[in-house]
Amino acid sequence: MSFKDVLTQMDTTALTTAGLVLFVFVFAAVTLYATTRPPHQADRWSRIPLTGESGDAARDTVTPPPTGEDR
Repeated sequence: MSFKDVLTQMDTTALTTAGLVLFVFVFAAVTLYATTRPPHQADRWSRIPLTGESGDAARDTVTPPPTGEDR
């Protein structure tokens, strides 16, 4: 009996239900965690893409790569 035959004969109803329940549980936990944080933490999270690793947006400037004319 091949792997394909085993999968064809297998009842996956319990696996799909377990996956859905796990997804809903994780989604609810993350939503609850995010909504119960203090406002200053949510404000800090909103600035993450702008600050980078160093935490200072003014220092994190992107410099363009050198072109052939800069040599």
